[in-house]
Amino acid sequence: MNDLDIIDAEIVVSAPEARSSVDRAKAGALTFWREVQWQIENSAWKALEYESLDQFWDAEYMALNVGIARSDRPELVVSFRKAGQTQQQIAQKLNVSVGTVNGDLKFNSENDGATVTNSRGQERPTTYRKPEPPHAVNTDTGEVIDKTTGEVITHLPDHDAIARETNAIEAVAHMTDTLARLAALRTPEHRARVINANAAHPDHEDPFYVEHFNPEGIRELAGLLNTFATELENAS
Repeated sequence: MNDLDIIDAEIVVSAPEARSSVDRAKAGALTFWREVQWQIENSAWKALEYESLDQFWDAEYMALNVGIARSDRPELVVSFRKAGQTQQQIAQKLNVSVGTVNGDLKFNSENDGATVTNSRGQERPTTYRKPEPPHAVNTDTGEVIDKTTGEVITHLPDHDAIARETNAIEAVAHMTDTLARLAALRTPEHRARVINANAAHPDHEDPFYVEHFNPEGIRELAGLLNTFATELENAS
Protein backbone atom coordinates (compact mmCIF):
# COMPACT_ATOMS: atom_id res chain seq x y z
CA MET A 1 0.00 0.00 0.00
CA ASN A 2 1.29 3.47 -0.84
CA ASP A 3 1.60 6.24 1.74
CA LEU A 4 -1.32 7.94 0.03
CA ASP A 5 -4.39 6.03 -1.10
CA ILE A 6 -6.51 7.75 -3.75
CA ILE A 7 -10.22 7.31 -3.24
CA ASP A 8 -12.67 9.02 -5.59
CA ALA A 9 -9.88 11.39 -6.70
CA GLU A 10 -9.41 12.55 -3.08
CA ILE A 11 -5.98 12.13 -1.49
CA VAL A 12 -6.34 10.24 1.80
CA VAL A 13 -3.47 10.15 4.26
CA SER A 14 -2.49 6.68 5.42
CA ALA A 15 -2.12 5.79 9.08
CA PRO A 16 1.69 5.28 8.85
CA GLU A 17 2.22 8.68 7.24
CA ALA A 18 -0.06 10.38 9.78
CA ARG A 19 1.74 8.69 12.68
CA SER A 20 5.16 9.63 11.24
CA SER A 21 4.06 13.27 11.04
CA VAL A 22 2.89 13.23 14.67
CA ASP A 23 6.19 11.65 15.76
CA ARG A 24 8.17 14.26 13.85
CA ALA A 25 6.14 17.04 15.49
CA LYS A 26 6.79 15.66 18.95
CA ALA A 27 10.49 15.12 18.26
CA GLY A 28 11.34 18.55 16.83
CA ALA A 29 10.21 21.91 18.21
CA LEU A 30 11.34 23.83 15.12
CA THR A 31 9.04 21.85 12.83
CA PHE A 32 6.15 21.27 15.23
CA TRP A 33 3.64 23.71 13.75
CA ARG A 34 4.55 22.85 10.14
CA GLU A 35 3.66 19.23 10.86
CA VAL A 36 0.50 20.19 12.74
CA GLN A 37 -0.68 22.34 9.85
CA TRP A 38 -0.14 19.48 7.42
CA GLN A 39 -2.10 17.16 9.75
CA ILE A 40 -5.02 19.58 9.92
CA GLU A 41 -5.13 20.21 6.18
CA ASN A 42 -5.06 16.47 5.43
CA SER A 43 -7.40 15.33 8.25
CA ALA A 44 -4.65 13.09 9.58
CA TRP A 45 -6.66 12.33 12.72
CA LYS A 46 -9.06 10.25 10.63
CA ALA A 47 -6.24 7.98 9.50
CA LEU A 48 -5.34 7.45 13.15
CA GLU A 49 -8.97 6.54 13.90
CA TYR A 50 -9.81 9.52 16.10
CA GLU A 51 -13.43 10.60 15.98
CA SER A 52 -12.61 14.31 15.75
CA LEU A 53 -9.82 16.85 15.55
CA ASP A 54 -10.48 17.73 19.19
CA GLN A 55 -10.08 14.12 20.32
CA PHE A 56 -6.87 13.83 18.28
CA TRP A 57 -5.48 17.05 19.79
CA ASP A 58 -6.32 16.07 23.36
CA ALA A 59 -4.66 12.67 22.97
CA GLU A 60 -1.54 13.69 21.07
CA TYR A 61 -0.71 17.32 21.88
CA MET A 62 -2.64 18.82 24.78
CA ALA A 63 0.05 17.95 27.34
CA LEU A 64 2.88 19.48 25.26
CA ASN A 65 1.75 23.12 25.61
CA VAL A 66 3.98 24.25 22.71
CA GLY A 67 4.07 27.97 21.88
CA ILE A 68 3.77 29.34 18.35
CA ALA A 69 5.58 32.28 16.77
CA ARG A 70 3.38 35.25 15.96
CA SER A 71 4.37 35.11 12.27
CA ASP A 72 3.21 31.48 11.95
CA ARG A 73 -0.07 31.83 13.83
CA PRO A 74 -2.43 33.53 11.31
CA GLU A 75 -1.96 30.85 8.67
CA LEU A 76 -2.49 28.09 11.23
CA VAL A 77 -5.63 29.82 12.52
CA VAL A 78 -7.05 29.68 8.99
CA SER A 79 -6.28 25.95 8.73
CA PHE A 80 -8.08 25.28 12.02
CA ARG A 81 -11.04 27.41 10.92
CA LYS A 82 -11.33 25.60 7.58
CA ALA A 83 -11.36 22.33 9.52
CA GLY A 84 -14.53 23.50 11.28
CA GLN A 85 -13.00 24.70 14.55
CA THR A 86 -14.66 27.55 16.43
CA GLN A 87 -12.69 30.58 17.56
CA GLN A 88 -12.86 29.28 21.14
CA GLN A 89 -11.50 25.86 20.15
CA ILE A 90 -8.67 27.45 18.18
CA ALA A 91 -7.78 29.78 21.05
CA GLN A 92 -7.56 26.87 23.49
CA LYS A 93 -5.28 24.87 21.20
CA LEU A 94 -2.92 27.78 20.49
CA ASN A 95 -2.96 29.12 24.08
CA VAL A 96 -4.11 32.58 22.96
CA SER A 97 -7.24 34.66 23.51
CA VAL A 98 -10.37 34.50 21.37
CA GLY A 99 -9.71 38.15 20.50
CA THR A 100 -6.29 37.20 19.11
CA VAL A 101 -7.87 34.50 16.95
CA ASN A 102 -10.49 36.95 15.67
CA GLY A 103 -7.73 39.44 14.90
CA ASP A 104 -5.84 36.83 12.87
CA LEU A 105 -8.98 35.94 10.93
CA LYS A 106 -9.63 39.61 10.19
CA PHE A 107 -6.03 40.11 9.07
CA ASN A 108 -6.31 37.12 6.77
CA SER A 109 -9.52 38.40 5.20
CA GLU A 110 -7.81 41.71 4.44
CA ASN A 111 -4.82 40.01 2.79
CA ASP A 112 -6.57 37.41 0.67
CA GLY A 113 -5.05 36.06 -2.54
CA ALA A 114 -1.51 35.07 -1.49
CA THR A 115 0.00 31.63 -2.07
CA VAL A 116 2.46 29.66 0.05
CA THR A 117 4.46 26.46 -0.30
CA ASN A 118 3.92 24.09 2.62
CA SER A 119 6.44 21.74 4.24
CA ARG A 120 5.70 19.08 1.60
CA GLY A 121 6.64 21.44 -1.24
CA GLN A 122 3.01 21.90 -2.33
CA GLU A 123 1.91 25.38 -3.42
CA ARG A 124 -1.58 26.32 -2.32
CA PRO A 125 -3.69 29.45 -1.87
CA THR A 126 -3.76 31.06 1.53
CA THR A 127 -5.24 34.13 3.16
CA TYR A 128 -2.00 35.05 4.85
CA ARG A 129 1.07 36.79 3.42
CA LYS A 130 4.09 36.77 5.74
CA PRO A 131 6.05 40.02 6.07
CA GLU A 132 9.70 40.23 5.07
CA PRO A 133 11.79 39.66 8.21
CA PRO A 134 13.71 42.86 9.10
CA HIS A 135 16.35 40.94 11.02
CA ALA A 136 19.24 38.63 10.25
CA VAL A 137 20.55 36.06 12.72
CA ASN A 138 24.14 35.05 13.36
CA THR A 139 23.58 31.42 14.30
CA ASP A 140 27.19 31.08 15.50
CA THR A 141 26.82 33.76 18.18
CA GLY A 142 23.03 33.84 18.67
CA GLU A 143 22.96 37.57 17.87
CA VAL A 144 20.04 39.20 16.04
CA ILE A 145 21.14 41.90 13.58
CA ASP A 146 18.92 44.73 12.36
CA LYS A 147 19.17 44.65 8.55
CA THR A 148 18.72 48.43 8.25
CA THR A 149 21.22 49.64 10.85
CA GLY A 150 23.49 46.61 11.23
CA GLU A 151 23.15 46.90 14.99
CA VAL A 152 22.84 43.96 17.37
CA ILE A 153 19.42 44.06 19.03
CA THR A 154 18.25 42.40 22.23
CA HIS A 155 14.46 42.59 21.93
CA LEU A 156 12.47 39.63 20.65
CA PRO A 157 11.08 40.26 17.13
CA ASP A 158 7.65 38.62 17.38
CA HIS A 159 7.07 38.84 13.63
CA ASP A 160 10.37 37.14 12.71
CA ALA A 161 9.99 33.40 13.33
CA ILE A 162 13.53 32.54 12.21
CA ALA A 163 15.08 35.04 14.58
CA ARG A 164 12.89 33.84 17.42
CA GLU A 165 13.96 30.24 16.86
CA THR A 166 17.72 30.88 16.56
CA ASN A 167 18.76 33.85 18.68
CA ALA A 168 20.33 33.27 22.08
CA ILE A 169 17.66 35.17 24.02
CA GLU A 170 14.82 33.10 22.65
CA ALA A 171 16.87 29.91 23.06
CA VAL A 172 16.47 30.25 26.81
CA ALA A 173 12.69 30.24 26.43
CA HIS A 174 12.80 27.14 24.23
CA MET A 175 15.41 25.20 26.20
CA THR A 176 12.98 23.60 28.64
CA ASP A 177 10.78 22.37 25.82
CA THR A 178 13.77 21.02 23.89
CA LEU A 179 15.22 19.24 26.91
CA ALA A 180 11.84 17.70 27.71
CA ARG A 181 11.69 16.23 24.20
CA LEU A 182 15.22 14.90 24.46
CA ALA A 183 14.49 13.41 27.89
CA ALA A 184 11.89 11.19 26.24
CA LEU A 185 14.79 9.35 24.58
CA ARG A 186 15.33 7.59 27.91
CA THR A 187 12.59 5.19 26.81
CA PRO A 188 13.69 2.51 24.30
CA GLU A 189 10.25 2.49 22.68
CA HIS A 190 10.44 6.23 22.09
CA ARG A 191 13.91 5.96 20.56
CA ALA A 192 12.66 3.22 18.25
CA ARG A 193 9.74 5.37 17.08
CA VAL A 194 12.04 8.31 16.42
CA ILE A 195 14.35 6.08 14.36
CA ASN A 196 11.38 4.77 12.37
CA ALA A 197 10.08 8.31 11.83
CA ASN A 198 13.52 9.36 10.64
CA ALA A 199 13.41 6.75 7.89
CA ALA A 200 10.20 8.29 6.55
CA HIS A 201 11.25 11.93 7.04
CA PRO A 202 10.34 14.14 4.03
CA ASP A 203 13.17 16.67 4.41
CA HIS A 204 16.26 14.60 3.63
CA GLU A 205 17.56 17.43 1.41
CA ASP A 206 17.43 19.98 4.23
CA PRO A 207 21.06 20.96 5.03
CA PHE A 208 20.49 21.04 8.79
CA TYR A 209 18.83 17.63 8.68
CA VAL A 210 21.61 16.12 6.55
CA GLU A 211 24.33 17.55 8.79
CA HIS A 212 22.88 16.64 12.17
CA PHE A 213 20.37 13.77 11.96
CA ASN A 214 22.92 10.99 11.69
CA PRO A 215 25.10 9.18 14.25
CA GLU A 216 28.12 11.44 13.78
CA GLY A 217 26.07 14.64 13.89
CA ILE A 218 24.18 13.56 17.00
CA ARG A 219 27.42 12.60 18.76
CA GLU A 220 28.84 16.03 17.90
CA LEU A 221 25.76 17.73 19.34
CA ALA A 222 26.02 15.54 22.45
CA GLY A 223 29.59 16.78 22.88
CA LEU A 224 28.41 20.38 22.56
CA LEU A 225 25.75 19.75 25.22
CA ASN A 226 28.42 18.35 27.54
CA THR A 227 30.58 21.44 26.97
CA PHE A 228 27.57 23.69 27.56
CA ALA A 229 26.76 21.84 30.80
CA THR A 230 30.33 22.41 32.06
CA GLU A 231 30.21 26.13 31.16
CA LEU A 232 26.80 26.45 32.81
CA GLU A 233 28.17 24.79 35.93
CA ASN A 234 31.17 27.11 36.02
CA ALA A 235 28.95 30.18 35.57
CA SER A 236 26.74 29.31 38.53
